[in-house]
Amino acid sequence: MLAQKVARSLEIIRQASEIYSLPFVLGFSGGKDSTTTLSLLIEAMRRGAKISKLYVVYADTLFEHPVLHKEALEALESLRGIEGVEPVVLKPAEGEDYVSMILDKGYPAPSWYFRWCVDRLKIRPVRRFMNKIGRAVRVLGVRAEESSVRMRTTEIKGKRPAIVSGKSPTLRPIIDWTESDVVEYLKAEKRWDGKSFDYLINLYGTEIGTACAPTCFCPAR
Repeated sequence: MLAQKVARSLEIIRQASEIYSLPFVLGFSGGKDSTTTLSLLIEAMRRGAKISKLYVVYADTLFEHPVLHKEALEALESLRGIEGVEPVVLKPAEGEDYVSMILDKGYPAPSWYFRWCVDRLKIRPVRRFMNKIGRAVRVLGVRAEESSVRMRTTEIKGKRPAIVSGKSPTLRPIIDWTESDVVEYLKAEKRWDGKSFDYLINLYGTEIGTACAPTCFCPAR
């Protein structure tokens, strides 16, 4: 079953590379879903997918879980030297970091009801980067099975396409994967530099991925 999903995801990436002669931009958190998506992208490129440039973009909020933060930066560094792949680390604009927003501008601590940190620390830096490079294929490591909200937001006209066309085309290679699929993949495969993915399995084994407080410390997938 997993082998079929891997083959389908690789084919989806190949198809997208044939359709769009644009750079690809992956939002990378260092978590299990974005890491699996990155692994599939690199494998597809090795098999001939026509991706001339893959930007792997990490929005460093400066308040990520310290262990995951360290592993994410190390994973980004390991990409250097892979042809066509460029790791990018983004940080909040001056005066919009977490401490400045609270101490200098008087913002309250983020909550589920007022998650200003997501906009200032993640969305805005990524938006500035996207505006800089121009039109590109956005690659998302999202899975419809993640939650009931994700099930609704990933649906388009009753379907959940892996390739969403439009002014800003979007690629969702693991849209139909389950969490078990992701874990099984990480257990079976090696990282692009030959390193085991055990570090991720161990991290999520301690429930880092599910113990989210209503702040910016929650790691993306």
